[in-house]
Amino acid sequence: MKQHCQEKSMKQDAICEVEALIATLGIIYFQVFCESEP
Repeated sequence: MKQHCQEKSMKQDAICEVEALIATLGIIYFQVFCESEP
């Protein structure tokens, strides 16, 4: 993901960081949700 961000222009860095954050939170939420299931 970081290599993908580095390939973008400086103006898009913030957007890429947000996309990476959302993806990370999504993975964490998915793991927690699955672990909470019996």
